[in-house]
Amino acid sequence: MRNIFIQNTLDVSKTLVVILGLGKCTHWRELGSDSFVNSARTIREYFLKPRGYNLPEDNLLDLFNDKSEPITILIKIHEFIITKTITLIPEQLIFYYVGHGGFPSSSQEYSLALSGTRKKPFDGLTMLAVKDLANVLYDANPRLSRFIIIDACASAAAFPYFAQEINVQAIEQGTFAQIPKNGTALLAAASKNKAARTVSGATYTMFSDALLDVLYKGEPSPKQGFTLPDIRDLVEERIKQRYPGEGVRPEVHVPNQIDGDISKFVVFPNPGAKEAFESIMKTARSYIGENDFDSARTKLHELESNLAAFTKRQLVDFYYLMLQ
Repeated sequence: MRNIFIQNTLDVSKTLVVILGLGKCTHWRELGSDSFVNSARTIREYFLKPRGYNLPEDNLLDLFNDKSEPITILIKIHEFIITKTITLIPEQLIFYYVGHGGFPSSSQEYSLALSGTRKKPFDGLTMLAVKDLANVLYDANPRLSRFIIIDACASAAAFPYFAQEINVQAIEQGTFAQIPKNGTALLAAASKNKAARTVSGATYTMFSDALLDVLYKGEPSPKQGFTLPDIRDLVEERIKQRYPGEGVRPEVHVPNQIDGDISKFVVFPNPGAKEAFESIMKTARSYIGENDFDSARTKLHELESNLAAFTKRQLVDFYYLMLQ
């Protein structure tokens, strides 16, 4: 019998992705790293590959290593989202940054380094302030679910700047009850007081290394997709396994929960679900091959408790097998 598995139950055609970061910093060479380059390149490949996220290429804006000034970067992001909102009516945005995060001497507001970032006293003028990024992402399309992934030192410090969306929405709508369904969830590589790490000689950063492994391999469970907390937990497990005693714990923050916790939404598909389903089907076939029909029927019904997260097509396959 033919087994049909739906690899990705997400509507990726309604997803936008923005990739940002630095590989080489012209005016501040110490900030550059090959691990940033490799992480951004492989994340991009994951989003576009049919066996990855399978995102339409037009839905991805790659600004990694863009040497533009912060204002130009923000304009490019804003115009990309607005254009896609008109032509596509997107439902969610995934923003991924890899590089350096910190607090410029002039502003002391958490900011992200770019390829054009300069040393102080110009660091505050040439880094991308997360406060400005949050405002631009919200303004471009307030109704998007925004999933922010920051692989940088002290990345959880970005949390309060996205929380400011709450005040903006309340003012614009006049009442909290009228706020549209949307929000922001942040997956940070490190807490606000911790440095994100790259092991010497490693191909990727510690966080992105574990993240890529999770995204490409998933976990062998019937769960069809992952929420940001799922990703955090799996990334943390991989980090503990690969970097015992050296790992930095990732965090998830949901600054805007007025209309619900969007961290409960599925963001990424689970490639391991196929393996889990095939394992159950293999077990079911072995039970059907038993001579004791009553025993086989009992065991098959016990397997049903594992089927809640499978797709409708998979359930049809399973019950068709039971009827054979």
